[in-house]
Amino acid sequence: MLEFNPTSSPNLFAAPASGVWVAYCWPPTGPAPPKQAIPLDQAMSGPGAFLFSTAPNLDINAAAADIVTAVTGALNNYSGGAMAIGWLTDPTQIIAANVNLLGISNAVPSKMYVNAQLSAQLVPNNLYFNIPSGCAVSLAAATGIMTFTPTTNSLSFSSSGAPQSAQIAFATLAFSGPTAGTIQFTTAIKRSELYTNLRWGFQLLFQPVYQNGAATKPMHSQWYPLADGSAPNGADMLGFAVSIDTSDPTNARMADRTYFAFTDPAAVLVSGFRTGFNDIINLQPISQPQSGEQAARLVLALGNRDAPSKPDYNFGPEGDFIMMLAAPKDGTSSHMLCGLTPTETLSFTAGPTANPQPGDRLRFTANCKAFATSFPPPQSSSLGIPVDPNAPKMNDSYRTAWATVIPAPQGSASQYSAQPKGSPLFGFDKVVAPSSTSLLGFVDPGYALARPDPFPMMPYGLAPIGEHGVSFNETETAGIEQFAAAATRRTLIGAPGVSQPRRGLRMSEDAGDDNADWVTTPSGLLAKLDQTAGHWDSVLLGVNNAAGPMWMVFDKPPPKLQQALQTSNLFLVAANAANLGDFPGTPFQGVQPPPPTGTATFYNTMSIQDWKIAANVGKSNVYNDYNNILIIKGCKGKLVDLVAKPDIWTQREDFSVPGNDPTETVILAQWMTNYIQDALNQKNADGEVNPYFANFDNIVNDQNWTGILVLKASLIGLPPNLSGLLSVIDPSQCFAHHFGITISPVGIDRTQPANPKVTITNSSSIFQLVYYVDPAFDQNNPVPLPPTNSPYDFKLLTLEALFENTAVKSFDSYAQLTLGAFFGDSVSHMGDSTNIYNTIMLKGAYQQNGGVGTFMLDSVDDNLFFLNSGAINKVEITKAQFNTVGPTSLTFDLWGFIDYKLLFSVDADTGEQDVPFDL
Repeated sequence: MLEFNPTSSPNLFAAPASGVWVAYCWPPTGPAPPKQAIPLDQAMSGPGAFLFSTAPNLDINAAAADIVTAVTGALNNYSGGAMAIGWLTDPTQIIAANVNLLGISNAVPSKMYVNAQLSAQLVPNNLYFNIPSGCAVSLAAATGIMTFTPTTNSLSFSSSGAPQSAQIAFATLAFSGPTAGTIQFTTAIKRSELYTNLRWGFQLLFQPVYQNGAATKPMHSQWYPLADGSAPNGADMLGFAVSIDTSDPTNARMADRTYFAFTDPAAVLVSGFRTGFNDIINLQPISQPQSGEQAARLVLALGNRDAPSKPDYNFGPEGDFIMMLAAPKDGTSSHMLCGLTPTETLSFTAGPTANPQPGDRLRFTANCKAFATSFPPPQSSSLGIPVDPNAPKMNDSYRTAWATVIPAPQGSASQYSAQPKGSPLFGFDKVVAPSSTSLLGFVDPGYALARPDPFPMMPYGLAPIGEHGVSFNETETAGIEQFAAAATRRTLIGAPGVSQPRRGLRMSEDAGDDNADWVTTPSGLLAKLDQTAGHWDSVLLGVNNAAGPMWMVFDKPPPKLQQALQTSNLFLVAANAANLGDFPGTPFQGVQPPPPTGTATFYNTMSIQDWKIAANVGKSNVYNDYNNILIIKGCKGKLVDLVAKPDIWTQREDFSVPGNDPTETVILAQWMTNYIQDALNQKNADGEVNPYFANFDNIVNDQNWTGILVLKASLIGLPPNLSGLLSVIDPSQCFAHHFGITISPVGIDRTQPANPKVTITNSSSIFQLVYYVDPAFDQNNPVPLPPTNSPYDFKLLTLEALFENTAVKSFDSYAQLTLGAFFGDSVSHMGDSTNIYNTIMLKGAYQQNGGVGTFMLDSVDDNLFFLNSGAINKVEITKAQFNTVGPTSLTFDLWGFIDYKLLFSVDADTGEQDVPFDL
């Protein structure tokens, strides 16, 4: 029989129970307490009161005196007698107000009854379970089980949240074992009121702030119902085995204390989860779990404190539910939506209606994180409170259920697939490709779930958007999913050991060549996947056939890069190359993409008409003066807005930290914001957008644009006749303003009919801007600058080259050549009196002759140089042209005239000048 043993207080005795205080409090006044243990039956007939409290890892001896004081105070303030059973709602705040009492008359042990009812609180002011006065009480001391049997008044739920339920025949209370302190009973609850009253489902919350950050708005929250309350029949009564621990109604301190467990093995819930084809996923609760299974039940989660009808709450699912689909898809394999995009899914096998057991299980874990910590995503600011860039996107200040898919017995692991919404993958699938030689179907390479770790996954099919004043609107619903739930889900699934790369389930069995699958996005980003291992062998970013062809490729991309590219809301900002692969140092040119080397390599060089850039990510960054920032965008939203919010960058801890300090991403975000804004502020003399930046303006402000963009890419080569300019450009300014790839045309190569593959059929659509301007030069008033050297000097004033669609669109350049002497004689003055520096202005032009383009740098006007010379009056330069002889050797070809002075002969006899003569 259970015994209560002495503790540090002479008036408190405790029975053994793991994680739960089971105590007997002897009154401080009256007879002295015994020195030895008290058996349960003797305690029941004695003068004291019982107390339960879920208190894992807390020592009852350290709190014994406070417990006696609190119980005594509570007994003095309630209507029953000395014999009572109490529940301490907070073991860290041991006061009388936190003790909830049930009074029992024990004058006649064989006829005990409740003399002061218990209102066991589940939801404050909203939902209680009542054990009313008059209930008969019996105790089986040998088993430690007390039973409450109603007489005139029923055991029932009460208050505004009480659901319609079947009559409760009796309830039990255990004094020992894992259920000690819990009230347990069975009942049935009306299906429609599981929806309206218990609000079965999930919740997410965030705290909006005013723009100035000075004050907060009401907490916003969203309820995501688990299942329809009206289907298949709202009047259905669903059976439950209920357990209530009034000291821990949300299981916040210990699991398995309070729950509503499903008991009907044939019950079916019409859930809010959907497949990629919008099929409703039905759920059958597992009520009799077998080996490895978990019982399906509902668990309380308290919600938004700012909800209009306080407090908000819901009963979230916990345990295993068999996944089912309606005919004719019952028993088939399908893909459930993880969020709001059809490109992020989990595969599952639906259980047949006649025998659901072979169906995969949707397993829920209660008391997981529900509060979005950084939504709306804050704008970066070095003046704000320092933010840990690796901090989780969600915390457990509010809680909800998370989920995962568990295979049925003898089933296969669920496969997770995520692709950018704007760039889904297409390849040789099992449906579309077999029907046409020129079409590709949607495919889904991804990761097999290797562990049952849960992650946030909300059922959006029934979510009542705008339910009340603090519910999410459509924008908030999508934003919380993108920046909190989906980001957390992807991080957890990508964690080591949780998942393993797998071949796409939709891929044709005989697709690909050489054990490879070729897949492409609509914009032509091409990937080669290993059929056996499921990992990505290479990612072809773009090609320019006119340059070799020259390829930009991720070869053998590292695992973290593979994970990033398989993200439903992809916005990758790479400021370091740790997870990009090695840089080969030379471009790759060849008819085919680079062959695999077995080493992660980023072929990072591209050329358009001999203007060559390299995406040298992370090679020469200086704090707040960055370059070669690689951006891969596959999500909706304006790039100009997304760069300012580091919290939404994909795996920023892996790619976006320029140095060693993770908080430097804030500075990087500000730098990118300023860099882009400076470009948008570029105006011509009429105040209109500078044409060189018009395409860039469109790209960064187009919320639907997807592609690859490099900000401040290294400029490493120029056309042969201009290449010498690299030697006169300040190395700190030797960059292209930006470089990018928007789209690559793809097709199907059937050269080997048995092994077709997807290929890039022509040059990618590449855009690029080189925009170098000497800070002292005014383009609206192009006049020479003071020379640096004498008598000869050359300055590059501007170099502007715009490329769109892999072709030059505009080219402009200004340079000045200073000629302070000819033939050893200095220049005295110029024909143009305003030309005080003896310079020739050179202007760039692009010419096409016979289909061949040439970049020229020629003089603008004729120039007259008057000399301090005895033989030459002036030199007229009608044309000057810049040329390159070697990497650093510059030459200038000059055309024009020399105006010699008149020379006279001298008479030998008289010494007088004779007639002039011509040399």
